[in-house]
Amino acid sequence: MKNLILTVVLFFTLNLICTGEEIVNPLLSESGKETSVPLALNTGASVAAMKIQSADQWTSPQLADFEQGSITPFEFTFDGASAETAKSNPNKAGINNSTQCLYANYSGMDWWYKAKLNVKQNYVIVPNTANHKYLHFLLYRNVIARSEVQVYDDSNSDTRIYQKQFTNTITNAWEEVVFDLTASDAGLPGIEGKMIGNLWIMTSLDYIAGQFYYDSFVLSDSKDPIGLVRNITNLGDFENGFSGAIIALGTQTDGATASIENNPLATDKLNKTSKAIKYVRPGSAANWQSLRLFLDGFTGVGSPNKYLHFMMYNPANQKISVVINNVAGDEFIQEVVPVQNTAWADYVVDLGSFENLSNIKAINIRMPEDQNDNTYYFDQIILSNTSTPHTASQTSFNAVPAEDVVSPVCSSGKKAVNITQIEAGNEVKLFDMVGRLIYEGCASGNQITIPCLSKVGIIHVIKGGNKYIYRIAVLD
Repeated sequence: MKNLILTVVLFFTLNLICTGEEIVNPLLSESGKETSVPLALNTGASVAAMKIQSADQWTSPQLADFEQGSITPFEFTFDGASAETAKSNPNKAGINNSTQCLYANYSGMDWWYKAKLNVKQNYVIVPNTANHKYLHFLLYRNVIARSEVQVYDDSNSDTRIYQKQFTNTITNAWEEVVFDLTASDAGLPGIEGKMIGNLWIMTSLDYIAGQFYYDSFVLSDSKDPIGLVRNITNLGDFENGFSGAIIALGTQTDGATASIENNPLATDKLNKTSKAIKYVRPGSAANWQSLRLFLDGFTGVGSPNKYLHFMMYNPANQKISVVINNVAGDEFIQEVVPVQNTAWADYVVDLGSFENLSNIKAINIRMPEDQNDNTYYFDQIILSNTSTPHTASQTSFNAVPAEDVVSPVCSSGKKAVNITQIEAGNEVKLFDMVGRLIYEGCASGNQITIPCLSKVGIIHVIKGGNKYIYRIAVLD
C-alpha cells in the first residue's frame, strides 16, 4: 500500500493526548526532514491519533474512519435521514473489516437529500502533494442508487470545485469507489492548487430510499484500490454456487435472467462440470446491456493474472464483447468471435493489451442487438499466465471434486491444511485470503500437511500437468 498522507492545517493550537502506542507524525522527523511510514487501512485498530510535532498541523492517513477514538476534520449531518456516526459494520466478511462506520437510513427520498461532511470551523484540508488527488471511500447499500460527490473550495462553502456522479454496482456488500478530484464534470476546475472545504454526497438522484453506509474516506496518490486486492486465479467455476471471487450476477435488461444452472453439455469433451452460468437475453435488449459478473473486492492484474480465460457455449453463434471495469469505472473492451456453437470452447483475453489496467472490479459481457431471444452459457472463468486456450487434455476444476482433494484439518491446536490424493512431485501453492503466497513446495508422497500461520483461502495443486484451484473456508 502506498503511504496515505494528508495534512490538515489548524488556525488554533491543539493539544492531543494519544492513548495506547504513540504514533509519531510521519511528516516531520526530529531533524525536520520529511520522512514517511506505511499506514494500514482498516486494521481494526485506530491509527488516526497522532503526536503533534507542530502547533499548526497534524497528520492522519484518512479523512474519516469512524473507529472509536479516531480523529476527523469533519462534522457529519444529513438531510432527510436518521444517522449514526458509529454504526456497527453490517458486513465484515468482504473488503471492510472495520468495527464502525457512518450510517444513514432514508425512509423517503428527495433529490437534494445528502450526506454532508462539513469541515469543522477553522480547519481546512490540504493534500500533502499534488499527487494526492484521488478520493477513496467505501460504501454499502441495500439498494442500487445513482449518487453524486461534490467538493467545495475552502474559501467559500458555496463555491463548488468538483462533482462526479456514480452508482454502486452491488447491494448488501462493501465496495470501494475512487474519484480523481482534478477531473471534474460540468466544467468545474477540480482541486488542483486548492485546499478542500466541504465534501457532500448527493444520496440518490433517482429518489430511491434505503440504508446507506460509508467508511474509510482517504486521499491517496493512487487510483487503484487500497482496500482488498486478491491476486487469485479462480474467479468462478460455479460447482458450489459462487465458489470463486465472483460473488453475484446481474443484468441490465428487463426480462433478462442470469443464474447458475445445470451444464447443458455435461458430456462435452472440454467442460464436464455440472453447473454453469445461464444467461437468457431477450430480443428487446440493447447492445450496451450486459451480463454482469461482480467480484468480491478487486483482483489484481499482472503475473500470474495476465490472461482472462472463460468457457462459453454460444448456440446463437454471435460475437460478444468482454468489458472489464476497474475500480475507477474505466472500461476495457475486447471483441470475441465464437469458434463454434455446438460445444464448449475456451476463450482468452490478453489483459496486458489494455493500457493502465491494473485491477478488475467487474466483468460485463455484451451481445449485439438481435430480435430473437438467445441463451448463452459461461463457465470456468479464471486468470492465468497461459495465453493458449484450454483443450480437452488441459481441463481444470473438473477431474477430481474439490471435497475429495482438499480437506482442512487442525493438528495439535495449530492451523494446518491437509491435501490428499496427490502424488510425489506435485506442486502445491497456498494463498491467504488476500491473495498473498504463504507456501510453495512439492509433495514427497500422496499427501501433505502444511502448518499455516495465516488464514488460507486458495490452494493450487498442479497434478499431471493440470492445475486444480480450490477455495476453502477460513480455518479457525
